[in-house]
Amino acid sequence: MIFAIANLFIQVGVNSFDSIMVSGNSAAANTDSIVYNVMAAFHTACSSFMGQNWGAGNRERMIKSYRISLLYSFLSGALIGLSLLFFGEGFLFIFTNDPAVVAAGMQRMHIMCFSYAISAFMDCTIAACRGIGRSFVPTVIVILGSCVFRVIWVYTIFAHFHTIPSLYLLYAFSWAITALAETIYFLCCFRKLNAAPTVAAE
Repeated sequence: MIFAIANLFIQVGVNSFDSIMVSGNSAAANTDSIVYNVMAAFHTACSSFMGQNWGAGNRERMIKSYRISLLYSFLSGALIGLSLLFFGEGFLFIFTNDPAVVAAGMQRMHIMCFSYAISAFMDCTIAACRGIGRSFVPTVIVILGSCVFRVIWVYTIFAHFHTIPSLYLLYAFSWAITALAETIYFLCCFRKLNAAPTVAAE
């Protein structure tokens, strides 16, 4: 719901271009769900394994679960993104027969296909926080970093340059900023867990 509201403002930016660019964006946006669904499998696994090992008092396996999930999520985002980039034109022709629309869609894919992997750092860290019972602060960080920041970007950076790259780059920057804040919070929480006695010790 929160992301949907932020994406409305992004769509306003897209709609400020001609109909070809709008159609190209709609076609290229179909890649998002493909990548996100694969990456989400590792985010979900991260949260589950973090919670199970937290309950078992196994701190070493907690951080190992986080690192492995993050690695797999990052690699899947990078590999699928690059694959879609190389085969992007063929993919877009599934949705349109207009070469101009395909060319417009490729402008989006040239940026997004390199950006998907960045979201792994944000999503896996949020999942890790949830696994150790910390969900409120990560939610606030996401709202500020991936929603409020995007709206501000649309009305400042994009409004100034008014180019396709200046619009789509907000995804990479918002994911990176949110990931940094989430990682700092997670590390602080994990250090507190390490300082506390384990279940086995109790």
